[in-house]
Amino acid sequence: MTETLAGVPITPETARELSRAAKQVDAFRQRRDALIVQAHSEGAGLREIARAAGLTHRAVAKILERQQADG
Repeated sequence: MTETLAGVPITPETARELSRAAKQVDAFRQRRDALIVQAHSEGAGLREIARAAGLTHRAVAKILERQQADG
């Protein structure tokens, strides 16, 4: 078994499932961010994108800024 910082053991199976879930979340986030960039480049406003994505317009702005900085 693997121990956490709190010393509570988790099974290897649970650890593997958590790792898989984290990878899926990352992939979905990357896809969401790409779609946000696409919608913005097509002329959609921050608030419109935010409503569609279930985010705030500030979160959308931060995603766009991060994507622009990353190239």
